Amino acid sequence: DQVTYTLAITAKDNGIPQKADTTYVEIMVNDVNDNAPQFVSTHYQGVISEDAPPFTSVLQISATDRDAHTNGRVQYTFQNGEDGDGDFTIEPTSGIIRTVRRLDRENVPVYELTAYAVDRGIPAQRTPVHIQVTIQDV
Repeated sequence: DQVTYTLAITAKDNGIPQKADTTYVEIMVNDVNDNAPQFVSTHYQGVISEDAPPFTSVLQISATDRDAHTNGRVQYTFQNGEDGDGDFTIEPTSGIIRTVRRLDRENVPVYELTAYAVDRGIPAQRTPVHIQVTIQDV
């Protein structure tokens, strides 16, 4: 919440007349990776036509991280096959989700995906989000 603190320190003696002097101390707070990324929405929904060409944009997800510098930089990813068996891809920096191939509503009418926002801290923290993509019939 605060990167620096400035303290005014005054020293006084007990003499007559009393003498005093003031100096300032600046304390710099180093960030640690103590915040996980947080998505702007608790879940995302998208709709796409089954005749959309490969690499068509479906939707964009977004997350923020309260940490500073690399601890707060977020990338997006699918992990452990939670990308609709390879039917979707996600751009790591923008969070745009795209189709990888033509989709077939008769085979899969609704996809349930899980994407992750991962910060660049050490160790990295990650947060999942649920994404539902509905395929429109043609």
